Amino acid sequence: MGAFETAMAAIFRDANMAADALYHPGGSGDVAIRIIPARPDEEIEFGRSRLVSPTFVFHVAAAEIAAPAEGDEVTYLGDRYRVQGVPVRDDRRLHWRIETAPVA
Repeated sequence: MGAFETAMAAIFRDANMAADALYHPGGSGDVAIRIIPARPDEEIEFGRSRLVSPTFVFHVAAAEIAAPAEGDEVTYLGDRYRVQGVPVRDDRRLHWRIETAPVA
């Protein structure tokens, strides 16, 4: 394991950077995972207007989830979120970036 991989693993273990969550893959049991939550605003251009929408993004170590998919769900701090779109991995293939929306 290289220095970058070791550093990323330490970040996911750090209680100040990451948190516990549950991953609910479609059709199978729950999986306990560590996540790095992010809630950046997304800017959408619509003609001459710019819309700003809140998003819910979770970074998950690729070693914890083999193949996250649209429609799967994540429970974080008692709230449930549904995976939207196709999750993508970073350039080193160490973690997933999973975009979600709150489940009503």
